[in-house]
Amino acid sequence: MELKFPKKWRESLSLKIRFLKKVDSTNDYLKLYETNFAVVADFQEKGKGRNGRTWKSEEGKGLYMSVSLPKPKKFLTLASLCCGVAVVKVLKKYSNEFTLKWPNDIYLNGKKAGGILVETTKNKIIYGIGINLYYKRHELQNLEHQATSLIEEGIRTNRSILAMEIAHAVKFYHQKLERGEFQIGEFEKHCFIIGRKIKVIKRNCTIEGKALGVDAEGFLVVETSNGKIERIFTDASVRLA
Repeated sequence: MELKFPKKWRESLSLKIRFLKKVDSTNDYLKLYETNFAVVADFQEKGKGRNGRTWKSEEGKGLYMSVSLPKPKKFLTLASLCCGVAVVKVLKKYSNEFTLKWPNDIYLNGKKAGGILVETTKNKIIYGIGINLYYKRHELQNLEHQATSLIEEGIRTNRSILAMEIAHAVKFYHQKLERGEFQIGEFEKHCFIIGRKIKVIKRNCTIEGKALGVDAEGFLVVETSNGKIERIFTDASVRLA
């Protein structure tokens, strides 16, 4: 599956891309630079995940990258979902088994293979992407979720080419978001939890129910076991029941 950019938009997709040996965090690195800029690192000393978690970022084992773009004036709550669609569209060139889990996880054959962390400053939005490329199975044990890597699933990639494809896809979808053209259905069709029974772990409680879909603001809509409709924000953790 090839991600094609409409001809009239190709020129606007230009990005500066810098490859580095190491950084504290690719997201933090880009907070110091202009927009329309991407950075890729061999490893991160302080890789970041959602809700203050750390991201496993050993040298040469993954794709650790961030893309900085102008902060959109609206639709910010959809940014992580939009980035997820951009990334999975690229990855599906390698396997149709790539899927998304609301709000920011990338899965391959039912196991977590990557994630997205979106951060904002006053005038920019930073899309952070981490994908497990070359980790061996034993190196991914003792993580919160069952994890895998592309190499463990028989997928070989060129990291530099993959990074460039993802950077341009993220900018392409970011522009759709800015214009109000990003459709929630694009995310839902790749999200494997939609229509399935799930467990939602919130700060003060856990609920179970069926994931009905994602609303216009990016909230996960869940019908609980007692028939109540709940809107779940992205600070919750979701897994299959």
